[in-house]
Parts: sequence; C-alpha cells; structure tokens
Amino acid sequence: MNKNIIILIAMLMLLAGCAQTNKDIEQEVISPQQSTNTPQSNENLVTSDESSVDNSIDVVEKISIYTLDDNTMESIIVDEIVINSNLMTTMQSVANSLSSNIFWDLDIEVLEIVEVDGKEIAYIDLQENETSQFTWNQLFQGSTGGEITSQSLELTFLQRDYEGEWVEGIFITHEREALDYDHVPRLNDIIFR
Repeated sequence: MNKNIIILIAMLMLLAGCAQTNKDIEQEVISPQQSTNTPQSNENLVTSDESSVDNSIDVVEKISIYTLDDNTMESIIVDEIVINSNLMTTMQSVANSLSSNIFWDLDIEVLEIVEVDGKEIAYIDLQENETSQFTWNQLFQGSTGGEITSQSLELTFLQRDYEGEWVEGIFITHEREALDYDHVPRLNDIIFR
C-alpha cells in the first residue's frame, strides 16, 4: 500500500511539472496586447476588417448531361459540365460530353446559334465517325432506342431547368440533312424550351 501512495505522489508531481511547463510556454507567447510596437508603428497595421482580401466564394454553375434509363425511361444525369462565359463553347462541351458518355463517341457539332423570330436557336449536327463501329442510324432504331436518343439530345441541349443565359430552341440535323427517322418525328423541326 505504501508503494501505491508513492506512485500516486510521483504521478501528481509529474502532472504538476507538465502543467508548469505549459504555463511557462504560454507566458513566452506574446499576445497582440503585449506587443512592443509603438503607437506610430501600429498605424500601418491592417486589421482583418480593413484588408482587401476577397473572401467571397465563386459559385461555379454547372449543367447536367441527361439520358434515359432504358428500364424505367426516367431521366438520369450522367455528367455535369461547368458553364463557360461563352455560350457556344459551353454548348460544344455539352455536345462532347453527350458524345463520349452516351453516344459511343459519335461526333456532335454545334454549328451555330442563330436568332429566329427573336429567339436564339442552336443548330446541332450529328456526324458519323469513320473510326466507330456504331452509327447514328443504330441509335435511332426502334421505339425505345429512338426515344432514349432523342430525349438525351433534347433534355441536355435545352436545359429546361437552367435559369441562366441559354438558347431558346434547338434544331438537329444528321450530316447536315434533316433527320428522317420514324421513331422521332419531333426532331424534324425546332424544339423549344
């Protein structure tokens, strides 16, 4: 029992020594109030309220790339694209993402954005890729395939939920010719938001 008391006293002394060491360290740290700066030198100090540092957070706007789930036919997001200050550049980024994420790297080119009856319309051309084993014709075959392909293009290029600057309609061609597929008759004309 005597041994336990000695151990307890030793531990208390050790803890007291650690506390004293921390106290000594705290006293060596100079707080702003203890600074030896003279009043003249404090005039040039900049407080956090006066600094010109921009602490604002830049909001990065993104738009979604959509397709349809082939089992439920519900829209799903497969990618997101950061919006560029140039609408044409953003639209081409959208086209590139659709191509790589959904359409087997078949080419999609945003040809131009033109004002038609006071509305901005994007002209989009679906192009065959000589190195691909797939074709746009295959993607538009059948009612399910045609619906998934047309909805992926329509939902993604129209961005109906996006409230920023965007086109008001799209017109899609295939190799610069009007689309002529039985299962997607609505793609034969301008589609509006």
